[in-house]
Amino acid sequence: MPGFPNREVSAPWSRRRLAPAMGTNGAIASAHPLISSAGARVLAAGGNAVDAAVAAGLVGSVVMPQMCGLGGDIFAIVHDPRRGKPVSYLGSGIAPRGMSYEDMRAHSPGNNLMPEQGPLAIGVPGMVRGYGDLLKKHGTKSFAEVAEAAIDYASNGHPAAFDLSEHLVPEVDLLAQFPASAAVFLPGGNPVAIGRRFVQHDLGQTLKRLAEVGTDDFYSGEIAGRIAQGIQAVGGVMTVDDLAQHTTDIREPLAISYHGHTVYQTGLPSQGVI
Repeated sequence: MPGFPNREVSAPWSRRRLAPAMGTNGAIASAHPLISSAGARVLAAGGNAVDAAVAAGLVGSVVMPQMCGLGGDIFAIVHDPRRGKPVSYLGSGIAPRGMSYEDMRAHSPGNNLMPEQGPLAIGVPGMVRGYGDLLKKHGTKSFAEVAEAAIDYASNGHPAAFDLSEHLVPEVDLLAQFPASAAVFLPGGNPVAIGRRFVQHDLGQTLKRLAEVGTDDFYSGEIAGRIAQGIQAVGGVMTVDDLAQHTTDIREPLAISYHGHTVYQTGLPSQGVI
């Protein structure tokens, strides 16, 4: 496609290592500068590590939609000084209850593989509830406070990074299948170009509503109804009841001793075991 880089081509400036950034009262690292800066601002405003992590994660759902999003999962380990030991959060939902094993096989004739694309590949998203639970149990700021940067970048836009455009180019045909995804990621029929102001109005409205009425709306309110309706309209079976029954699995993390250190990781269904 003229004007867009081949997926195998990478700009040397995007891979260059720079001098390390240093600080005295906290640190945050991520795959995108706007994600890190959002978390750093929350720390500077008196927030704790969980406040900063949730703020950063929400910005990640806006500026790196190819890697994460409100429709995804969250896995986290938190060291709570009050407990004296870490606790893990598994924010991953199950498949819709209306989809049986036989139904799934009927959509994948000749193999036992789950579909990788389309409405039947979607499980109940656990990220939003997971963030809400993290803030309630460990945070010092409200969802509205930590969502400010994400709302701004979604509603008013941000310059599309190289990695975003690089991921969109090979997925043009897939994104074009659905008017909603085409409208966001293929403006004018082409993938969002590097450096272009990338605005996601609907995502901004969703984040604003979550900030105003709370994260439960994603699972049992107006947003939940729109999610279920949208998925069913394109052939999925997820219902409002599937969303409403979702809970975050909070448990002790896996632990193993290694060279005198204890290594903690989240358990199934995350890849921590691997």
